[in-house]
Amino acid sequence: MRVLMRSLLVLLVFCLLGSEPAQAFVAYVRNVEDGNCISVSRSRGAQDETELFCFYGISAPRGRQPMAVDAKALVRRMLKPGTRITIQSPLEDDKGRQCALIYVDGVSLSSSLLEAGLAWVDRKNCKAMFCPRWYRTEQAAAAGGKGIWGLGLNSMPWQWQE
Repeated sequence: MRVLMRSLLVLLVFCLLGSEPAQAFVAYVRNVEDGNCISVSRSRGAQDETELFCFYGISAPRGRQPMAVDAKALVRRMLKPGTRITIQSPLEDDKGRQCALIYVDGVSLSSSLLEAGLAWVDRKNCKAMFCPRWYRTEQAAAAGGKGIWGLGLNSMPWQWQE
């Protein structure tokens, strides 16, 4: 047991020494694509190149799925074109999309969608330390019958076809 604890401690130290600080940068909203993704530019200039970012760790209804219009509408209310946002820890997901934590005035878009019942935690890809907290947020929305959780559907939303 003592050897195991010592090994875990050594592994933790190496992980901490080798880890880089989370990357964050400011961007400006160009367009809300759906309840999952937005187009941004790194400056306010109209001619700047846009980048597409999806919200890390969650999935919201899209296309013809129930509540897709509501999820997109919530994101549009929070992120009008030109809104200054912070993009933290961008990475590529298993589908090759850029995903990141998106904040507006310090508020997480992912948490806001989960609280409203307009998204669910991505069971396959949400691996960060805060994901258990997001599961609790999702469960509270479900218990309150918010958004998709109030529809009485026969299947869980993460089983929906994309």
